[in-house]
Amino acid sequence: MRKIDTKPNWRPTFGVAACLAMVGASGGLAQSMEEMDDEVFELSPFEVSAGEEQGYRATSSLLGGRTSTGMKDIANSVDVITKDLMEDLAITDVQDMAAIANNVEPAEVGFANGNGEEREAWNFNYLTIRGFKVGTATRNFMNLETSVEAYNAQSVDFSKGPNAVLFGLGDPGGSYNYSTKVPFFTDENKVSYKIGSEGGQRATADINKVLIEDKLALRVNALSQDWEYFHKPGYTVSDALHASLRWKPTEKTTLTLSHEYNNVDRAYPRKVFSADQYSTFLDAGSPEVVDFYIAEDDPRNPNGISQGNAILLAGSDTAVDRRDYDLRIIGTAYIVSDRESATRSRWLLAERATENGLSVDNPQNLIDAGYPLNYQPAGTNTLSDTRFNVTEFNLQQKLTEDLYLDFSYGKAEQQKLSTHSVNTALRIEPEAGEHFGEYYTATSRPMQLRRYWDIEDYRLSLSYDFDFGERSDIFGTHRLAAMVEENEKNEVWDQWRMVTTGTPDGPITTSNFAASSLRPLFKEYFDPSAGEYYSSDWRDSYWDKETMNIDGYTFEWTKTDGWANKNQTYKLDTKLYVLQSRFWNDRIVTSIGYRDESREEWLAQAVTGDRSNPYTIVVPEFGYVEGTPAGDISFRNAALPEQSTGFNSGISRNHGVVFHATDWISFSYSKANSIGLPSESEDIYGELLGATDGVTDEYGVRFNLWEDRLNISLNAYETVAQQTRQFSAFIQDLKAIETILYSNPDVTGSTEDLLEGGGSHSRSDEVAEGVELIVNGRFGNGWTFRLSGRQNETIINEAGTDMLDYFAGRRSVYANPDYANLTTESGSTTLGSYLNTADYEAAKIVALQGNQNFPSSEYRMNGVVKYSFQGDSALKGASVGSSFSWASAPIIGYFEDADGNFDVSRAAKGEERTTVDFFATYGRPINDKVDWRVQFNVKNVFDDDDPYVIEKRSIGTDPSTFEWQDYKWRPTDGLTWSLTNSFIF
Repeated sequence: MRKIDTKPNWRPTFGVAACLAMVGASGGLAQSMEEMDDEVFELSPFEVSAGEEQGYRATSSLLGGRTSTGMKDIANSVDVITKDLMEDLAITDVQDMAAIANNVEPAEVGFANGNGEEREAWNFNYLTIRGFKVGTATRNFMNLETSVEAYNAQSVDFSKGPNAVLFGLGDPGGSYNYSTKVPFFTDENKVSYKIGSEGGQRATADINKVLIEDKLALRVNALSQDWEYFHKPGYTVSDALHASLRWKPTEKTTLTLSHEYNNVDRAYPRKVFSADQYSTFLDAGSPEVVDFYIAEDDPRNPNGISQGNAILLAGSDTAVDRRDYDLRIIGTAYIVSDRESATRSRWLLAERATENGLSVDNPQNLIDAGYPLNYQPAGTNTLSDTRFNVTEFNLQQKLTEDLYLDFSYGKAEQQKLSTHSVNTALRIEPEAGEHFGEYYTATSRPMQLRRYWDIEDYRLSLSYDFDFGERSDIFGTHRLAAMVEENEKNEVWDQWRMVTTGTPDGPITTSNFAASSLRPLFKEYFDPSAGEYYSSDWRDSYWDKETMNIDGYTFEWTKTDGWANKNQTYKLDTKLYVLQSRFWNDRIVTSIGYRDESREEWLAQAVTGDRSNPYTIVVPEFGYVEGTPAGDISFRNAALPEQSTGFNSGISRNHGVVFHATDWISFSYSKANSIGLPSESEDIYGELLGATDGVTDEYGVRFNLWEDRLNISLNAYETVAQQTRQFSAFIQDLKAIETILYSNPDVTGSTEDLLEGGGSHSRSDEVAEGVELIVNGRFGNGWTFRLSGRQNETIINEAGTDMLDYFAGRRSVYANPDYANLTTESGSTTLGSYLNTADYEAAKIVALQGNQNFPSSEYRMNGVVKYSFQGDSALKGASVGSSFSWASAPIIGYFEDADGNFDVSRAAKGEERTTVDFFATYGRPINDKVDWRVQFNVKNVFDDDDPYVIEKRSIGTDPSTFEWQDYKWRPTDGLTWSLTNSFIF
């Protein structure tokens, strides 16, 4: 049995950084970070200094008006994850940051999508703000389609609610921006090396070298990591280098040029339990089947059992009924075993486990079978590999005493490989032979999606300060900022699936190479007793798009799906105006933002081609560009239309006021609306959904106590929004039903409409209401802490109605009793089973109308506290701290009556969730030039790794006697630790 491991090797990228470090060390005694932060340089209003951060608290941000504004003067809610917070908690990416930011959550997929994965394969930037999904991160306020990485991130700013002064995102819940590290005019170098309990390692370097005093500085940040996760298999392998040069030719001019390359190979931990298709086999006594699909007139079938149910067990010469052993006979398929042997035959598998008539994947069955809960049999085949290069240029010019200019340019080129191939069901082999009794996974039509971005962004900003305060405090001081920006992006989706194109008898001839009968079925066997718990890594096959020739069968990567192939160019033009005013000796601070944006697009979609040719199943609607090599069917060569295919425009506004009643208490109010860009998501008919929009009203009170050492911010908000919401579980059921209908030629009423281009998104009218609290404290006796909490309810007033209408119109066809037991030729799940789950998913969508999405906790709280030892004791230089996260019990189910409707007044509650982490650091000088720092982090100190229930279903239709059935679980991370050694010189 061939097992391969194609995970990339450790790839060091420290040659340049090491040389710079040695140069830096040759200088005089390096200043500490604290000393560096004390240096004073005149800053442009378009930048914020890292030295303005106070521990876990940022004192200023650009989110208030695209110019530097004190946090106390920003009316809308802003949460900044500072460098100190990232370092203390060993945070490396935006998903970790989302876990600590207030009213922000990682991309956990809940009830609506149902598959339980926490890290998106398609977009690592996905997270939730105020209950709304957000998927775009800006880099230095430019949309360059990059992701946050701590090695070169100075800070990450989360803006809550729509914000007209930011890039044209339009996410009603909010948005976030990360600022990259830039050179400063002090020599400072830091190298770090981290190891983890799961076998990972991560090395970073941050080298800052002054080349000409107060004139020219170079900063290089480098990363090399091979990081392992608690859930197996899962890893992130990265090598990255970010070099930036800052030049001040005059006191009034600053130029910064930077370039980053970043290569990331990710295998996401698939935090979802496998579908249980093994325990029924074990409960049946592990029957060994030597033959099946035995004809009724076969002498071995004296009882005349129907051919589709007749099996022959080892040691017997008389056929028995497969249903007595919870087995199922599946139609003919092209079956590949361990990518070593291939055949075309029927196959046999164990039935899905059930409890109270429901298909339930109880993790206790995994425990009983001796299978580790933190291993996913599907392996690493949900991959997300990224290669990007980013070049940025910035010019800051002081034109007069009160007039500043800022010009920024960014160019990004990126390639991303995303895959989602292996069915997560864990199965066991009932057929006699070398694999009998072995666990395996099986998947048909492995799929990969390659996306390419080529982006250029130009931005010109002006800021002018004018002061009428000399005449009267009533007129105040003001800052007017104006910005024009052009962002042009070319985006290509290039999707591939594996199709059977040849047999030992020669090339296949067919009228439809997209037919389900040509989907190869790949089985991967593994033996847990030998330490094999999951299928092998397909990364090389994905990247190479290699054709497989096995036992005379040919399997090729080709294009089959219209929805995932396109070539699209956008041109976004933005004009932004912001007026910030201060009245009455700065007691009243107002801000007005106005953003006017328009987007034009040129789209070449996929259309159905000649399906009798495996290379022309789908083709670009405008053909390929001239000079495309023969046989190259990539949509990178798809011709774009001469005329634009779409134009959208909108105006967004921000209004805010902060009233500093005294030196220690302030009140704020803001109102903002945002008209976002049209969605790239498709509805059930394959049409792109329109623009999102949202309106937020927000009231706040802030306290600055004990000489600004304790800061409290309390905000109440309401957001009314129209956006997109995904219902993938429901659409997967509908597509499965349509696939079965279409693949059975005797069925009447089949349609390809949903299969051709149907998406899983729908319009959704939603209202979010809540309260947010952030408390930051920093005291001279060594204590630093941050506490945040929120109460949030996101009410869905209308969602998925187009899907419900489609389902209602087609259900009479689906419910035909003659179709109930139909499957695809190589499939195992019946149409009737899919219809049952589709009915349930439809009832959940109906229940959403006017209610809160579930599972979602109404209350959440996060906290971090650190104590740094003071004085001249032996512990000087040491710090200890802890962080915690708590979430209230969410609603995870509703009572279902006899008609299939949910009674939202009878809800099932999940469990409260609490996690506690710990960190400790110790630092001391090694000599007069080098400081050493060691940090120990422990996550989930109490090792609470028990699975928890995320969905329940009611059993029984009598509201007085029904019982709750646990229906879905989510795995959790156990205790992990990391140890980091750093040297500062």
